[in-house]
Amino acid sequence: FAKVCFYVLNNPVKASLVAEPEQWQHMGAIVPGYPKLHPLEATFWPTFWKLYLETRHADAGSRVLPPRTSS
Repeated sequence: FAKVCFYVLNNPVKASLVAEPEQWQHMGAIVPGYPKLHPLEATFWPTFWKLYLETRHADAGSRVLPPRTSS
């Protein structure tokens, strides 16, 4: 997940739109309810995983989902 986040954050650099990822004005929040929590900050990943584990449902692995329907 972290690799994907950093890949997406680096896209404006690869496209030569900015020199550093921090300069891209359209970076949004990854964690709903925490708009100032940013993946380029040192405290992001420990905080992200803490929040993730707190909100994860205990039965998430055993839930039966309805079958997908094609559109």
